[in-house]
Amino acid sequence: GVDSVLVVGASLLDDTRWEQIHDVGGTKVKVGSCYGPRLSVMAPVENLVVAQPHEKAFYERDDSPSGKNVVPFGGAYTVLPIGATSSATPIVAALAALVRSLRPDLSARDVVHIITQSAVDVGAPGVDPMTGHGRVDFAQALAVARAWPKKKS
Repeated sequence: GVDSVLVVGASLLDDTRWEQIHDVGGTKVKVGSCYGPRLSVMAPVENLVVAQPHEKAFYERDDSPSGKNVVPFGGAYTVLPIGATSSATPIVAALAALVRSLRPDLSARDVVHIITQSAVDVGAPGVDPMTGHGRVDFAQALAVARAWPKKKS
C-alpha cells in the first residue's frame, strides 16, 4: 500500500529544495525536486561521486533530439556539483537497505515509518508538501530502528 512507499525529493546541503533554471532553445525552463502531499523525505544531492559509462556512444551522438552532441569523457567517475531527484532516490534506498539489514524482521511499512519519523524537519514546520517529513538522517534512522519493538510471534 501507499504507507509502504517512500516518495523522495532532492534538497541542497543547506536544506533548501533543489531547483535549477535551464535554457532550452532560448526559453528559460525551471526544473526542481518533486513535491506534493505524498512527498515523504528529502535527500541532499550536492557533491555526489558518480560512476560514468565507459562507452564512447554515451558521450558522442549524431542522432540526439537536439542534433550532434559531444560530451567529453572525464574518467571512470566524477564529482557532480549538483544532482537531481533521481540522485536523491538511491540515497534513501540505501538508508532503507541499512535499516532492513539492521532489522530484517521489520515490514516495509515499519521501515517507511522509521525513515520518515527520524527525518530532520526542514522547510515549513511539520510535514509539508515541499519537503515532506524533512531530510533523511541515517544515524537517527538506525537508532530508531535499533529501538523499534520486536513483533510478537
